[in-house]
Amino acid sequence: GDELAVTITEVKNRYARGLIKEILAASPLRIPPRCPYFTRCGGCDYQHLSYPEQLAVKEGQIRETFRRIGGFPDPPVAAMIPSPQPFHYRGKGEFFRRRNRQGSATVGFLRAGSHELIEIERCEIVHESINAALAELRSSGGRGGGRPGLQKLPVWSQEQSASLPYDPGAVAEHLETAPGKIMSPGHCPPEYCRRQVRGKTLLVPQDGFFQANLYLVASLVEVVTGMCALTGRETVVDAYGGSGLFSLFLAPLARQAVGIEGQEAAVQCARLNLAREGIGNADFLAGDVGDVLREMFVRTGRPVAVLLLDPPRTGCERAVLEAAAELRPARIVYVSCHPATLARDCRFLAAAGYRLRCLQPLDMFPQTAHIETVCLLQTE
Repeated sequence: GDELAVTITEVKNRYARGLIKEILAASPLRIPPRCPYFTRCGGCDYQHLSYPEQLAVKEGQIRETFRRIGGFPDPPVAAMIPSPQPFHYRGKGEFFRRRNRQGSATVGFLRAGSHELIEIERCEIVHESINAALAELRSSGGRGGGRPGLQKLPVWSQEQSASLPYDPGAVAEHLETAPGKIMSPGHCPPEYCRRQVRGKTLLVPQDGFFQANLYLVASLVEVVTGMCALTGRETVVDAYGGSGLFSLFLAPLARQAVGIEGQEAAVQCARLNLAREGIGNADFLAGDVGDVLREMFVRTGRPVAVLLLDPPRTGCERAVLEAAAELRPARIVYVSCHPATLARDCRFLAAAGYRLRCLQPLDMFPQTAHIETVCLLQTE
């Protein structure tokens, strides 16, 4: 509903790109953004919309993407599950520090699509414990010298790890093959952090992946386990399994669970997380997902009833989709943070004989254009 003056920067056959130069008449849907860096740092896209309007926009984006890219004329999109907290929900922030030759430093975010550092005092979507850490980084950034250049600084929230049970000896024992040195007994290894989901504690590599929204992870696990619909008789494969989040909840419902993950440190964490819960019917394998699926299951004829896919934003590699089509599990549950690559991969699986049953979006990323969707595909 905006009336805009726009400078066109790029023209394609079916669309054009441009920059808004002036808002001539603002839409009645616009609200003042909370963050003073909105449109500058590039992390948020929708702070100028009320939260209910953001949810409606994202539902529409999923429908349009599945029609246009997936070729599904009437995609089965369920109502978006909202975030209990639309601000200060992120459990991890990735800041950058740039130090000049004189030794002084600035801390902030890189502007989207560039190496320009936007210095910030606080972020409105990260947990407040991360903002406290950011304040410390800013106050100490210019002290102590250091080499000039750009440094990435991942910071995890502390709320969920301050008082959780923790055994450093067990970490040293189970993570002896992981990269980095374990600190002396009685100290927490700096390479790992803890998360808590539905009463279970998980160890995660400092540079590893974990679901961003502190307040929706439990709902995501509930959606995934519901779509897997395990009865205790099935073998479930948790592909791109990270540190074992989903396997931790799926294994007790299955006959056997097998996780596959490319990051060795995450695999070691997953094994430890499962062992600490006393889960004996699950294992985690390190390696390329497509290679492991083909070697361990397709070539051996080992049956898989449920295949869970949780790839990065780029989606599944072609080899993974081809292996899935040959394995032909009764159910494929696909967790995605990028509707376009999800729609592309669902199109492939639909051509291989799968029917798209449900698309359940969750707003894991309020104020941003990112959308988390859990998809269920079943054999015809």
